[in-house]
Amino acid sequence: MPRRRNGEIPLPDGWDYARDFDGKLYFIDHNSRKTTWIDPRDSLTKPQSFADCIGNELPLGWEEAYDPQIGPYYINHVNQVTQLEDPRLEWLSIQEAMLRDYLHTAQEALEFRSLAFCTPSTLGFLAMFPFTIAFMHIDKKSLGPESTKSNTPIQLRVLTRVYR
Repeated sequence: MPRRRNGEIPLPDGWDYARDFDGKLYFIDHNSRKTTWIDPRDSLTKPQSFADCIGNELPLGWEEAYDPQIGPYYINHVNQVTQLEDPRLEWLSIQEAMLRDYLHTAQEALEFRSLAFCTPSTLGFLAMFPFTIAFMHIDKKSLGPESTKSNTPIQLRVLTRVYR
């Protein structure tokens, strides 16, 4: 029978816990006859990835430890490695790169949305942009006898990615 403290989620059936010689808690899966440092209840209570973490949380399988000689270090129980660098900082740099890419793409979209209605005299302006393959669709409704005037709007859609 799993041991249970007040207000604690019980261990799954067939699981137990014990302590090693240093007093560190580990978990025993009697069903598979294996031991692990990862609490099986963590899959119910901890974030599954760094993307799900809030604040200083570490996701499932990660642990922060302290050594008096080297200070804090981080244990990845899933890959069975340790590291000195805080993995949250690595995730933060990944998030920042994703945000920069998103903002750059959004800015490009806004720039080209402003070019959605051009006059025939400004169509040459598009030649300044380095398109890999450009396909422009001119709305047939805007093509009429008055479309030769330089101030008549022509709907323009660019159907390719722009590389800078």
